[in-house]
Amino acid sequence: MVDDLKIEIPIEPPLEFKEKVTYPFVMNGIVFNPEFNKNGDVVSYFGHWKNLFIKMISGKLLVMNSWHKFYQGGNYSDFTWEDLQACMGSLAEIFGDGFWKSRIAKLTVSINLAIDAEQVVSRLISFDGNPMEPMRPRNSRSVYGKRFASANYNVKVYNKGFEIDRVEKFEIPQTLRIEKEMKMPYFQKRRKNPIKIYTPSDLLDPSSFDLLAFELFSVVWSLGFDYGIDPMAVQDFHDATVVVFMGDPDYKKVLKKKSNYRTYKNHERRYEELRNEYKVENYNEILNALLEDKLEILKPAKFVQKTM
Repeated sequence: MVDDLKIEIPIEPPLEFKEKVTYPFVMNGIVFNPEFNKNGDVVSYFGHWKNLFIKMISGKLLVMNSWHKFYQGGNYSDFTWEDLQACMGSLAEIFGDGFWKSRIAKLTVSINLAIDAEQVVSRLISFDGNPMEPMRPRNSRSVYGKRFASANYNVKVYNKGFEIDRVEKFEIPQTLRIEKEMKMPYFQKRRKNPIKIYTPSDLLDPSSFDLLAFELFSVVWSLGFDYGIDPMAVQDFHDATVVVFMGDPDYKKVLKKKSNYRTYKNHERRYEELRNEYKVENYNEILNALLEDKLEILKPAKFVQKTM
């Protein structure tokens, strides 16, 4: 569930950093290469460990990328809470005790769900009432996902199987991946439901699982879908306007802004009734059920014991 992170590890800079050497050097088994500004001065050093990108700047290491990929070699499988604990143990062996005190600047919470991803993505149109942008591979028109970007978080919903087949050249079972990338200073301080996760040490507490699971549930229920109801197939003009306005995120925002509250809620209620009448699947409910089942697999063993 925890995937891509950016952490800042406090360190005592090595002599090579203090002297601003212009050649690569090794620290903790990691080769660090110098980075230069336009004047030819060394400004920082960077290195890699498996898939992790590491940057050394004054007094700290910036460590970025997927912990899931670091530990398992890919992020298309399940990454349980126990896997996360073992992964952090491995990272602490590499970076020392300072790892546990590092500041989490960015955290991505994600989930892989067994469902026809193409069907879900083709119907997905909005997040929290806002239109989503298509996700396409470079130099391709194929849409394999949708994303929404804001100042403090990004949401992606995409066909993980398509990505794996294109990039890594092998097939996985049908998998829909949902991601929420969060800038943690905002989420740590927000007024409602703050996420009190500041360091990797906080992830040792099973209660942090609930905080992050909440973010995934909130994503699922904020997704908007086009249910494919034809305005020409409904019985009257009122239902046609309901389908047109509620089935398009831009029109829906106009209706919410320009009409009164009662009109908007009536349209919302009627659209749900039409969905039931035409027996169109409710993807929010389907994804919510799949998410609940998957979280049962991923959650800390301590939680499992409590429910037995």
